[in-house]
Amino acid sequence: MTTRPSQCDVDSMTNAPVLSGSSVRVFGILLTYQRQALFTEMLRQICAQQRVPDCLVVVDNEASEETADISRRFQETCPESHWVHLRSPKNLGSAGGWAWGMETVLELANDRDWVLTLDDDNPPGHDGLFRQMFEFAETQREREPELGAVGIVGARFNWRTGNLVRLPDEELKGPVRVDYVGNGHMAMYSVGMIRDIGPFQRELFFGHTEVEFGLRMRRAGYQALANGDLWKQRRVQRNKLGLQPKPRKTCEVHWRKYYVTRNYIRTMVSFGRPDLALKRAFLQVVAKPLVTMLVSPRRAYYGWRLGCRAAWDGFRGNMGATLDPQTDALLVKWNQHV
Repeated sequence: MTTRPSQCDVDSMTNAPVLSGSSVRVFGILLTYQRQALFTEMLRQICAQQRVPDCLVVVDNEASEETADISRRFQETCPESHWVHLRSPKNLGSAGGWAWGMETVLELANDRDWVLTLDDDNPPGHDGLFRQMFEFAETQREREPELGAVGIVGARFNWRTGNLVRLPDEELKGPVRVDYVGNGHMAMYSVGMIRDIGPFQRELFFGHTEVEFGLRMRRAGYQALANGDLWKQRRVQRNKLGLQPKPRKTCEVHWRKYYVTRNYIRTMVSFGRPDLALKRAFLQVVAKPLVTMLVSPRRAYYGWRLGCRAAWDGFRGNMGATLDPQTDALLVKWNQHV
């Protein structure tokens, strides 16, 4: 198991009895990062759920007293929940934050309990969602003893092409077999499965985190299921029926692409598929810059440099927070000139 980050505070807000008993419990892990307004709304919706988590672990990246104060205020509205507040003085990334949360849960939970992953910018939307997900998870586990994860959205991984496969709308009904479930969309993981294969890979920092975890879980023999009915409802709400998601074209997306590319390459190498890693590197370093060159040579140049860096770091294993979108010289120049 990876070690916890140094100089981190843990506030145990024990407004509920010490966790015990043989009933199946839900441990929520809420990741937040300097977004107090979103964090406040997320906590409001969590505390309004018909089935609140038995324990809520708040992971505060680049912790602030304001975030801690918000947690303390909301714990009074959830007397049935046990609260733990993990405070990191630095940004651990989504991978590091959820890994730390999972490591904390493993010390408190039983193998049949569930971990519910939550992000501060993706609230449940209605007060029955946690109950629906818990009932779905327990019902499916009775049918699938090796069930490791359930979620609202997910995808399948094509090992021939190395691509994630978006499921067609007509498949979205009842339990749907997938290779990973979307972590920011309230995924639930079996504690026993996490204990068996280990938590999220902290070194990934950001991007491709749940995909790597899902593939590792599937390799160990566990199953992943998405709730097709809730999945289709979400597509309807977001007007995405029959549509492929459109990539964002802002400057912010470039640092995200760096991490996704680097982590994809590293994951494929670790899974014994260097051919897929080389394919992705060729796409990012050669193919895409050549196409972009026809429209914007400067954009192609910066894209080529970032792709080279992602591929190099992925193959060499240079992991962690290797690129800061606020201070990295390459991205600063890109934002100034493109």
